Amino acid sequence: LSAEAAWKRFKIAAAKAGAPDVTFHDLRRKRLTDLQVAGERELAQRLAGHADPRTTQGYYAAPETPVRLK
Repeated sequence: LSAEAAWKRFKIAAAKAGAPDVTFHDLRRKRLTDLQVAGERELAQRLAGHADPRTTQGYYAAPETPVRLK
């Protein structure tokens, strides 16, 4: 599967889910945030490939950030 084909399928699925503006980067932020909430900061940093934990911290979504799907 090429990157272009994967992106196209992702965008189709996102539109069907009522979230046409979602990106792969949003999924990355969500996963890193989930790991941070679970207390797995070092794992989040390793998965993100960041040498500095402050870089990873910049990816966390604020807990009070509402996430709504249409």
